Amino acid sequence: MRIESGFVIPQAMLLVLALLVVGGGIALVASSGATQNDFSQSDDEASALAELEREVNFAAKSGGVSPDTYERITDELDRLENAGGSTERIRALRELLGTLEVGGSKAVAKTGIPSPKPPPPAPPPPPPPIAPLFASLPLYDRTTCPDSSEGNDIFIRNGIRYRVDQEVRRWAEEFCGPDASTPLVPTPPPEPSQPPQPACESNASPSFTNHITDMSKVNYIGPPPTMGAGPSLKPHSYIGTDHARVPVYAPTDMTLETGAYFEGGPYGLDFRVSCEVTLRFGHITEPIEEIRAVFPATPAPANDSRSQQITRKVSFKAGELVGYTTGTSAAGNWDFGVYNSTVRNRYADDPAWNISATYTTAVCPFDYFSAAMRAAYVAKFNSAALGGNLPHGDPFCKI
Repeated sequence: MRIESGFVIPQAMLLVLALLVVGGGIALVASSGATQNDFSQSDDEASALAELEREVNFAAKSGGVSPDTYERITDELDRLENAGGSTERIRALRELLGTLEVGGSKAVAKTGIPSPKPPPPAPPPPPPPIAPLFASLPLYDRTTCPDSSEGNDIFIRNGIRYRVDQEVRRWAEEFCGPDASTPLVPTPPPEPSQPPQPACESNASPSFTNHITDMSKVNYIGPPPTMGAGPSLKPHSYIGTDHARVPVYAPTDMTLETGAYFEGGPYGLDFRVSCEVTLRFGHITEPIEEIRAVFPATPAPANDSRSQQITRKVSFKAGELVGYTTGTSAAGNWDFGVYNSTVRNRYADDPAWNISATYTTAVCPFDYFSAAMRAAYVAKFNSAALGGNLPHGDPFCKI
């Protein structure tokens, strides 16, 4: 130890000062606890490291970081480490970062030691040798197809590989298909065709058990046939109710199959009673909603009474309401006709009128009621009430 000017300078301190001077200047030490790496760290890098420490410590308190933040901090630590940052501080940050939740899962701390690579997968074992015989049909029970996954020449059956002969290959392709490993399902023979179910029941003489309207409101009935202007044959009867609003009922079980909705009609309704017998109501002004719903929303032009396709059939039981009507606007009457395909009336042999089954199969509609009910209709027969529609020959209805 030397003493100069009252100061005591240790010899070790003199040696350090001499070395610093020789190195080109005196280095200032920021703190007595700094490591060698701290001397090479710039102010910007130290500031960046301090900011990362603050961010990671905050994340440790808040519970975790997002995957993007984790990746950014990891990249920044890599950069600072390559730039000569504090190894101990960076390692401590990596360890703390590894304890955080990253997007809901634990992070894996990055260390300087690379993870060992997994060993390469073992090569697959060689296929078993081919059996020293050709596969022939007796090997197969013809109910299970061999596995042809190795091609058309090798089949695997019960773990044994066989080279097939032409007979087996031909059978397998026919029975299993060229590439199938299960038997082809043969198409079952078609089931014996069932005769179509009839859409109607055969009954050439059905019974009408309910009146078609309130008979007290009927003023007259014009029995068929009559002839209008034109000439125009009318093979149906007329029910005269003088514009009164009267109900219309189903006289028997029947199904609406077609009809017409046109201006001035407004509704003509054709019902099937049996395979042989049909029934028609004409000039029905207020059919029930279920009937209106199956016809077009817009009526056809006036006098276009051709049958229209309805969207579905509507069935009625005897006595059920079909609708209400006030009849035609001019005469206040409405139509009731019945047609039987087993009957050939006198128009069947008349070339002027045998152009339509409506003309040639029309019958007396009241003949299908009981005697007592028929008498109620016959009592109101009055052909003269029809005015211009005169009777045409002998009436269908015998009194």
